[in-house]
Amino acid sequence: MPIHIDEYEHNSFEYDKWIISDDYRELKFGYEYRIIVSTKETIKDYNDLTYDSILTSGFVEKLTMLLKYVLGISLNSPHNQIFHKRIRAVDFREIPKGWDANIDEIDTYLMETLPSFARAVPIPTNGNMKTSILDELHIALNNYDSLDEEIKDLIAVHNSAVESDERACYLIMGKLIDMINWLYPLKHRLDRRIKETFPELIPFFGDTTIKDLMGIANSRKETRHYNASPQSSHPALTNQEAELYFQLIDILALNIVRIRLGLPKITVEDEK
Repeated sequence: MPIHIDEYEHNSFEYDKWIISDDYRELKFGYEYRIIVSTKETIKDYNDLTYDSILTSGFVEKLTMLLKYVLGISLNSPHNQIFHKRIRAVDFREIPKGWDANIDEIDTYLMETLPSFARAVPIPTNGNMKTSILDELHIALNNYDSLDEEIKDLIAVHNSAVESDERACYLIMGKLIDMINWLYPLKHRLDRRIKETFPELIPFFGDTTIKDLMGIANSRKETRHYNASPQSSHPALTNQEAELYFQLIDILALNIVRIRLGLPKITVEDEK
C-alpha cells in the first residue's frame, strides 16, 4: 500500500541546532513522504562536518525514538515495517537505522570549498496519515526533556521491544508491562485500570486487563523463562496469545507515552 496523506501542507520548525521539515510528492508508482533534519549552520570545513555530524546523529537517535509515538509504528520494527532500512555512515558514527544521510554530497561540496548542511532523511514506504506528523513531532520534542525518568525508561524499553526480533521482543514486552503495572498499580481486587484510566482503549482491549497481560508475562516460556519448576516447563504462547500480547502492550505503552508527551489520546474504533 503506497504512502498517502489525506490533507498535506508543507511544514517545518526549528529545534535547537536543526531545522525539521517534510515534503510529500507523487512518484511514478505512488507517493513519497520524507522528514528532513538539516543543520541550521553551514558546514564550511571538515571540522564543522565532524562536529555537526556527531551532534546530528545523536539528535536523530532521539527523534527516531519519538517517531514511534507520532507515527504509531516504530521506524525500525521488524514486526510492522513501514520504512526502508538504510544504514549510512555519518563521519565516525553510525546514523540510526531508517535514516539516510547526505554525507557523500557534503564531502563533494567541501572538496570544492562550498558550504553545505548536514541532513538526515527517513522515507516511509507505506501507510496512511490524515496530515503531516510534524506538529505532533514538535510537541513531542519540546516535552521530552521534562518527562519523569520512569517515562523515559518506558520509552527506551518500548523502543527496544518493538525493534527487536521475535525471540527477544516477548521477553522485553514482559519488562514493559511490568513497568506499566508499577506506574499504574492495582488498587482493587478487580482490575479496572483499562476501563477507568484508559477507557479510550476499551474497544481494543475488550475484557482483557493489565493483570491478564502480567499473567501471560509470568507464565510463558517466551516471556519469562523456560522452566516453571525443576520438573516442568512453562507452556509456549499460542499464536493468538502472542499476537494479542504484543499488540495490547504496544498500544497501551503508546497511549501512555502520548499522554505524557502532551499528545492526543489514541482513539480506537470498535468494528461492528
